Amino acid sequence: MRSDFETATAQAILDFEKVAKRCEVNELEPLLKTTAREFSDADFSAGVIGLQEMLQMLPNESLDDALVIVLNACEKGLEEFGYGRLEFVFLSF
Repeated sequence: MRSDFETATAQAILDFEKVAKRCEVNELEPLLKTTAREFSDADFSAGVIGLQEMLQMLPNESLDDALVIVLNACEKGLEEFGYGRLEFVFLSF
């Protein structure tokens, strides 16, 4: 049975594609699709790893300074807690 979390997270990751296009990071597209699928399949561990990779690929110079601070904190939180602290997943979006 699917929960709202899996669906919402997968959709948010696919919406992340807009940011990738704005930042001209084309190599994010395959990772976006894979990570969205992992979350929709409730493979949270793999999904968090994909999300961390996505955050690392974003060019900080193309983003607002406040956003960079938040995303860096999310990346560190995901690294430390994995999917045990899902607020870092949500905050990444």
